[in-house]
Amino acid sequence: MSFGTRVRLCAAAALLAGLAPAWAADVFVQIPDQAAWQADKKTQRVDVHADAAHQVVTRRVRIAPGTDLPPHTHAQGYRLVTVISGTLLLGFGDKFDEAALKPMPPGSVFSEPAGHKHFARTQQEPVVLQLTEVGGQK
Repeated sequence: MSFGTRVRLCAAAALLAGLAPAWAADVFVQIPDQAAWQADKKTQRVDVHADAAHQVVTRRVRIAPGTDLPPHTHAQGYRLVTVISGTLLLGFGDKFDEAALKPMPPGSVFSEPAGHKHFARTQQEPVVLQLTEVGGQK
């Protein structure tokens, strides 16, 4: 376990025990079972963490198997996306182009700058993404 991880875990434990130093108020801890997914939707999202002061939000997004996401864009912010589980087929452009889909297995990372069109597909398994957006909140 790295030194940074140990420091964060100690700070989280101190925060939970009510013994935290002042700097520990900035620490955030969440385990996967704490995510409250919505039921019966092709695409679901749950907010993991938001910091309005820094205009940053992190979400988990789950996409059902066999889902096509048509070309779309996000008007604001810069998004950094990590594939947590499943394999996302991802493409960039104004139209859905199967030949442009690139497999993004777990651990893959990509960005979505504001106004940049992208599209995606899932196959036989759901895909879970972690998305961090900077500067998109108003």
